[in-house]
Amino acid sequence: MAGVFYLLVSIMLHFQGTLLFVRQEWRFLLFGFLLAFWSGPGQTYVISVIGGEIRAAFLLTNSEFGLIYTLATLVCAALLWKAGPLVDHFPLKSITMKIGLMMVAALLAFGFVVGPISLFFGIIAIRFLGQGMMTHIALTSMARRYDAERGRAISIAALGIPLGLAVYPPVISMALGFVDWRFIWPGMAVLLAITLLPAIPFLVRASSRQEEGRVEADDIEEKDIKHWTRREVLRDVRGEAARSPHSDAHGYWHYAFRLCPVSDICRGHYVLSWVWVWRGWPGSLFSLG
Repeated sequence: MAGVFYLLVSIMLHFQGTLLFVRQEWRFLLFGFLLAFWSGPGQTYVISVIGGEIRAAFLLTNSEFGLIYTLATLVCAALLWKAGPLVDHFPLKSITMKIGLMMVAALLAFGFVVGPISLFFGIIAIRFLGQGMMTHIALTSMARRYDAERGRAISIAALGIPLGLAVYPPVISMALGFVDWRFIWPGMAVLLAITLLPAIPFLVRASSRQEEGRVEADDIEEKDIKHWTRREVLRDVRGEAARSPHSDAHGYWHYAFRLCPVSDICRGHYVLSWVWVWRGWPGSLFSLG
């Protein structure tokens, strides 16, 4: 009983600490949360809901649409490899506004795709800007602004992704019963422009707590921190970066080959989607789950 009581008290105290952190840093946490949520139009769980309508409009088979989607995703990965470091070289408000405006334009344009070629470039645009850059900015900005509260900030901001997973598919499935799929994308563009873009200048401002210096950890001198370059991290096969006491890098290959595949398999929706197709159940019903 004593152990259970200690566990409950620990959870309550941790929850209180999180509430205090959210109360003091709600603006910037909301910034990351909104970016993560609005990455949804570029995520697979949104595009797949409208995939059937897209295939029917352009007379594409499942294999042809899958090939277009796969190639576009690979191009996005290559683009993100080059564009990702831009977050380190431009002011946060500036880079976020530019990405947000381009995402609005991409969503508007996606409603006017006329064939497989324009569809290919449209998928590249919304996947690169949505799933790629907006998610990247949301998580990177949390990690850069906070030190002692870094993990807590990232976990709060990342809640925008599961919220999008819960909201987008059922809402889009219901909307498809009333409007053509081409109107869905401009609709999301308008909502993004209204809810995110005007709020960016306000949300990225530093709080009074940050200005007083209570957020950052001051016990490590900047000169003691080794800032690893991307080339050094990729060459770090043995994980020296992860074992370095004052390093800002981690064991890349450890995450890439051990944690990421396991997390993808454990999601389960890959297996469930095959079962759904095998049973012949409607895809829109799967999205509601």
